Parts: sequence; C-alpha cells; structure tokens
Amino acid sequence: MCNFTLEKGYLKKIYLFALIVLWLAVLAYTDVAKAQWSAINSGYAVTTNWHGIDVPIGQRVVATAGTTDSAVTHVVFIWRNSSENIVWVDNVTVSELSTPNVPSNVSDEVVKWANENQGICYRYAQSAKTPNMVGEWGVQAIFYNATKPQGNPRENFVVKKATSINVIPDAPVVGTAGLVSAMAFGLGLFKLKQKKN
Repeated sequence: MCNFTLEKGYLKKIYLFALIVLWLAVLAYTDVAKAQWSAINSGYAVTTNWHGIDVPIGQRVVATAGTTDSAVTHVVFIWRNSSENIVWVDNVTVSELSTPNVPSNVSDEVVKWANENQGICYRYAQSAKTPNMVGEWGVQAIFYNATKPQGNPRENFVVKKATSINVIPDAPVVGTAGLVSAMAFGLGLFKLKQKKN
C-alpha cells in the first residue's frame, strides 16, 4: 500500500499558487469595477448591478443610466446578446434624484459615487432583463435631448454610452472564484503527483 504524503515545501507552493490566483482575480475585479459610473462626472454613464462580476444564466440584470444633463427626457436601452442580435429595447422616461440618494438595484460604485459627491442633482433610468444565453452581452443607453449632441444636429440630440456583462453557466454553490481555486488546487496536486512518479 502506498502512503501519499505531501512534503511541507510542496504544500506551501500549492497554497501560495492558489493565493496568487485569487489575489489576481480580486485585482482584476476591482480594476474593472471602477470604470463605468465615474463617467457621469463628464455628464453621462451606464452600468449594471453585476458590473465586473460574471452573471450566472437566469439572473436578473438591472442596467442603470445616469446623467447630470437636465435636458435629457428619456433613455432607450438596447440589449444585445453575444451574437450581436438585439434582444430587447426599452424606452424609459428619466426620474430625478439628488445624491446621496440612489436608485434601487445599483452596484456599489454608484453608492460610493453618491456618497462622495453629495448634493448633485441627476437623472436616471433603469431597464431590467434576465439574459437567457451564455456569452458577452452588451447594453447600450441612448440619452435623448442631450445638450452634448452626437450625430445629425437636425435629429433629437443624443449621447450613447454602453456597458457589457458576461453571462456564464450557473455555478451557484462555489461560484467563479471557487471554481478557479479548485482548478488551481487540482493542478497543484497533479503536478505533485507527477513529480513523485
């Protein structure tokens, strides 16, 4: 009978490797999560409640478009699946809030912005959908009657902003970070076993 034991040096290497993988995943998440809503400081922004996080298929995604432009009257949300096909189009009249108040179902970056920028009056619109297909989805927000026009000046002035989400197969028990950790640990054990043989 074989007695399989891990030497302390190998076990430390495996744990160190898994820790590095998790640390890189956290860094990648925080870098991605910073970008979207800060664009509102230039007038217009769009983000989702899942920004920077993989969305398990079948989960509800809320896209929030915001602007400090008081001329904007409505926002059209265009949802495209990973094949670039338009799946949904929502025309939403804007509502108005003042920071630190925020709409429901927004990401932490929106809450942080509102808390750091008190007393700003802004308009927002939301569109909620449940993506039913794996892959990268795009959500485009078109702000109508904007004061910073884009396109033909004879048409309604518009500004376009976009964001994306990544829809993955459902992994409810361990999640993405757990799957990455399990794969890293398995690779470490495989390499250790291969070295012993």
